Amino acid sequence: MNYSAGLKAKIDELGLKKENILYLPIAKQHLNRIKNKTKVIEFRDNTDYYAKKLAKFDKSGDFVEDKPITHILFQGGYNADSPRMLTEMKEYLAKYEKIENPDNPKTLFLLDEAGKEGFEFDDEYIGLFIGKIEYEENF
Repeated sequence: MNYSAGLKAKIDELGLKKENILYLPIAKQHLNRIKNKTKVIEFRDNTDYYAKKLAKFDKSGDFVEDKPITHILFQGGYNADSPRMLTEMKEYLAKYEKIENPDNPKTLFLLDEAGKEGFEFDDEYIGLFIGKIEYEENF
């Protein structure tokens, strides 16, 4: 991944390493919603692909530990001049068909936000809780 001078300077200022940043392409309309703070959770399908981006697993596929991801670099397109946004990632929650702790306020918030995004109650997904916007470019 090539970073602009400004983004590289922000990453250095924050003391981030490559393993601290989750890179995610995103549609520009969703990127704008994050910028406007009307989207506070980014949802991805609960697949092995995304699970392996967020956590380490042993050879038998059992969870070992979370990766040290603290930030998400969203990119709205695939060109060098596409809009980018570096945000904090507060945490992530995986939603399976069976819900653990259904009365937990964080779980209820996740379910509510997922409903706004068009997910059905039985859908499985990963919710990435977005924190502070640290840097943006090319908007």
